[in-house]
Amino acid sequence: MIFRPDSRKLVFVDEIGTNTWLAPLHAYSLRGHRACAKVSRNRGPNTTLFASMSLDGMRPSMSIEGSTSREVFEAYVGHFLTPE
Repeated sequence: MIFRPDSRKLVFVDEIGTNTWLAPLHAYSLRGHRACAKVSRNRGPNTTLFASMSLDGMRPSMSIEGSTSREVFEAYVGHFLTPE
């Protein structure tokens, strides 16, 4: 027998992490002069975003500073997804 879940009850969760310390990709200078700029590399905090969606559309999302862990994921599910 094939199990067919009720698609109205499915919630898809995605997690993404990024470093928010951005540096410009281009620089400007006077014609004939070299463009000089300092570029930081991997400085500043990492940010993690949890987002979810269902057939009804987007569900609650949560962002944290730093990396994720099991405890953070359980808090997201417990505080944001379970009450709905």
